[in-house]
Amino acid sequence: MTGGGSAGHITPILSVATELKKSHPRAHIRYVGQKGDKLNSLVNDADGFDHSYTIFAGKWRRYHGIGIWAHLKDWRTILKNARDLFLFVGGFVQSIWLLLLWRPDVVFVKGGYVGLPVGLAAAILAIPVVTHDSDALPGLTNRILARFARKQCVGLPAQYYKQYDQRKVVQTGVPASENYQALTPTAVVALKAHLQVPKDAQVLTIFGGSLGAVRVNEAILEAAPALLERLPKLHILHVTGKPQAEDIALAYGSLNESLSRRVWSWPFLPNLHDITGVADVVIARAGATSIAELGLQQKAVILVPNPYLVGGHQTYNARLAEDNDAALVVSEKQLHDPSYDFVDTILYLLHDAARREVLGRNLGALGMPNAAANIARIISEVAN
Repeated sequence: MTGGGSAGHITPILSVATELKKSHPRAHIRYVGQKGDKLNSLVNDADGFDHSYTIFAGKWRRYHGIGIWAHLKDWRTILKNARDLFLFVGGFVQSIWLLLLWRPDVVFVKGGYVGLPVGLAAAILAIPVVTHDSDALPGLTNRILARFARKQCVGLPAQYYKQYDQRKVVQTGVPASENYQALTPTAVVALKAHLQVPKDAQVLTIFGGSLGAVRVNEAILEAAPALLERLPKLHILHVTGKPQAEDIALAYGSLNESLSRRVWSWPFLPNLHDITGVADVVIARAGATSIAELGLQQKAVILVPNPYLVGGHQTYNARLAEDNDAALVVSEKQLHDPSYDFVDTILYLLHDAARREVLGRNLGALGMPNAAANIARIISEVAN
């Protein structure tokens, strides 16, 4: 199994590995990650893998919404791409060597640039490849591997992946941790007590992916005083990402005491499902895994897609949710617009319980709760 670069790649791999071990206890599962990836610790701490290894991997940097001329003038990015070409070649040689030693029955590629050298090495060695795409817009790695893959598992209905051979496409859903479940009112009260949040509090939870989201963080810092003043029972739970954690904690600490005691912030939280579980409203980026997890919890969500990620895939994800009345979508352009009031959007949803229920129910309907088991079944079939 391979994939990495973001928690959105690694957490689904963990879920699938767990399901494979349940159905095939004697299965021997190895993980190949990128050398230097800080998220490899998530795999090292997991129980689903018998061994894990790292290889060199090169990233092809290009940014959505930025023209060709701007890319050509960006010498720093050009030099990084040139360097990473050599890293890719090194990773490909390492992958050939590892797969020759192991001769696995099947290679599962979740995506991310570390998956490309491993997937190509498997194809050359005639080892069956299974890929998985979570996003509405497939990533470059899986698009390149499409011609070699035996099966292509996808998170959404097959018609969203017109660039693929439809005979190989199987809708499995997006894997999410089994910790993400819709909670009963009693369970929510118990979880609030565990988090030391008053049982009658309204909760706004914010997170921006494994590294945080600068513009979302800035917008929440601007909005927080007005939200807390206008809603005396509101509590804000904010996972900031490590880069801005200290500055944001200081900013919240500078609020007057009656407001600051209703705000919690963390640089990173392994049990993110707890603070989303108690939330009335969640503000998040539009990564496919995050959307799937929040759908399992049937949460009312405000999505702020990152417009610069490759191909604008988060924008596609957010548009799909919006078209199905499963989330509110706020663009970064709106956050930069002085005439747009982010506070009003948040207050609208916090004040309207019926609207929150509709959004949560529709977001839940977009997902497939047995996604990890579905993928594990496909991997098993291909391996056999």
